[in-house]
Amino acid sequence: MKKIGILLVIILLAFSSFCQSNVPEEIEQTFTIVEQMPLFDGATTQEESTQKVMNYIEQKAEASGVTEKGNVFVNVTIDSEGKVTNANILRGLSDETNNVAITIINSMTTWKPGFQRGKAVDVIMNFVVRFN
Repeated sequence: MKKIGILLVIILLAFSSFCQSNVPEEIEQTFTIVEQMPLFDGATTQEESTQKVMNYIEQKAEASGVTEKGNVFVNVTIDSEGKVTNANILRGLSDETNNVAITIINSMTTWKPGFQRGKAVDVIMNFVVRFN
């Protein structure tokens, strides 16, 4: 009886060691809001960055020569290296105008990435390109 009890304890200990799970690796995540949002073109505050983005988009839209009037809403990811990726039209105009809007957004190359808990992360952002 004593041997059966010892054997039972050994089996239970073996099962419990197999039930231990490894700590999951940190999953890459894309955020919409982070502690420090991405900053454009050397800006030091979010307000300054927003103003620089608006001015940049306005200047590029005016210089594009597009005659169609309206707004194109673009969704992008600013990755952990500060690069614009995954530009998508949320709501647009003609294909030609939408392509110009994507080109304008993709040309914004000088971003400081967003940070969450001290780590550079991918951040999803939306922009409006106005054609007047």
